[in-house]
Amino acid sequence: VYGCSREDLWILSDNVWFGDSSSSSILFAKSAWFGPSRDNIIELDHVHGELRANAHVYAMRGPNIASEIDMIDTISAVDSFKLPLLSCILDPGKKDGTQKLLGAKPESERIF
Repeated sequence: VYGCSREDLWILSDNVWFGDSSSSSILFAKSAWFGPSRDNIIELDHVHGELRANAHVYAMRGPNIASEIDMIDTISAVDSFKLPLLSCILDPGKKDGTQKLLGAKPESERIF
C-alpha cells in the first residue's frame, strides 16, 4: 500500500458499496504503523463499529486523523480531573463561587 501513514483512517465494510444495504456492517480503524510490513501487511487499530464474522471485506483508506485523535484524547482527559476555571468559562453566569476565584466582586459590592 503506497503512501500509507500512521493514524490514517481506514473504512472497512462487508459490502462493496460501504453500507448501502441494511444487512451490511462498517468498521472504522486507524493504521498502527507508518507503512506496511515487508509482506505488504497493514496493522489496524479499531476505532468504531464492527464487521460480521467470516465476511468478505472491502477497505478504503481515508485521510490522516492524527490531530483529530489527539483532540478527542485531550477532551476525554479533561473529565478525569476538575479544572478550576472550566465551569466559569463554560457558564460565566453560574453562581457557584467561581466569581471569587476570578477576583470578581459580588453584585452587592459592585459600584456602577
